[in-house]
Amino acid sequence: MLGLSAHVRACLLDLDGVLTGPRRSTRPPGARGVHLPEGSPEDPPEAESVNGLGNRKSELVLRRIREEGVEPYDGSGRCVHAARAAGLRCMAPQAARALGTDPGQAA
Repeated sequence: MLGLSAHVRACLLDLDGVLTGPRRSTRPPGARGVHLPEGSPEDPPEAESVNGLGNRKSELVLRRIREEGVEPYDGSGRCVHAARAAGLRCMAPQAARALGTDPGQAA
């Protein structure tokens, strides 16, 4: 039905730029002349570190998703529904991580 090998059992999809439009800026801070210490993944959003900046960005993105929703590309839903109807498990790991769910759990 989807033209995939019979051995394919799952779809791993990237939310940003595949199912939905890309973020406005994907350049890392260093490419913009901003230099921050790495920090750690546990850094709070207000920490002046790469990880703190990432956590702050995640908070802002999640707030925007809650308030405005997301606009999927035409056909994204049909693609995922067709894959699921064909018995494939589907997952968008960036979304799962950003939403605080288990990234190993398929939809």
